[in-house]
Amino acid sequence: MNFGEKIKQLRQLRNWSQPELADAIGIEQSYLSKLENDKSAPSPDMLNRILEAFDIDVETLLEGMDETEIWNHLRSIPLVNGHLQAQKELTQRKRSSWVLGSSLLCVLGLTALTMGFVLLEFPLVSYDYGSEEIVPNGENGETFASLQSYFDQKFAPDRAQLIRDGANVVSINAAYDVLRQPYASLQTSEYRHSYDYLGNAFVEAVTESQDLINLDAVGLNHGGTRTFELYKTPVETRAEAPWICVAGAFLLAMGIFGFVIERKLYPKSS
Repeated sequence: MNFGEKIKQLRQLRNWSQPELADAIGIEQSYLSKLENDKSAPSPDMLNRILEAFDIDVETLLEGMDETEIWNHLRSIPLVNGHLQAQKELTQRKRSSWVLGSSLLCVLGLTALTMGFVLLEFPLVSYDYGSEEIVPNGENGETFASLQSYFDQKFAPDRAQLIRDGANVVSINAAYDVLRQPYASLQTSEYRHSYDYLGNAFVEAVTESQDLINLDAVGLNHGGTRTFELYKTPVETRAEAPWICVAGAFLLAMGIFGFVIERKLYPKSS
């Protein structure tokens, strides 16, 4: 749509005749006819009078008009040129926002993809520790390395007496077994799973309620310890790694799609 067609369209929307519009603008009907038939171009003053007659702004006047027509025949009018420059600046800002947003999405996507692949390439190493027995503390606060060492100390007086009484090895071992029987409940397993390396073994004070109950059941209320030994070093795929890769791919795709949309919305010619 060119300028003359736009003027005619606006006049018809208001059900005005050419004489009525010419009178509202303050021009001859013949001159209005030339404007509507594109045989004459409006001056800056004439354009202002036309806008006042229709009570519209320049943006409404130019809406729907052919861009080539505007740039070739109306751009020399300061009001139109100012509007075109403002539109151009607005378009540049919008384009910059699209480019910046799309670039940010691409950067975030590539970063997430890189992180995801690194996590997949270098899986998480964990450490499994196990303890097979509760080692009671001595009545005087002594600590022992194992349940066996606790029994050795506890049985030491009886063993010495049996040796003095001339008991043979079989009798001594039988007596030792009798001593151990009530403490069978202390030979229970406990496990620890850690993502930190705690050494090949570490000692931990007994805090589990069941362990304390087992100690109390055999009349031991001085606490105890467990020695946890490393028995397995499993390798785990980090659960979040695949999701990070998916998120990265999605963000990267959105960024690329943003550049495509930017080129369609704001072609270089604009």
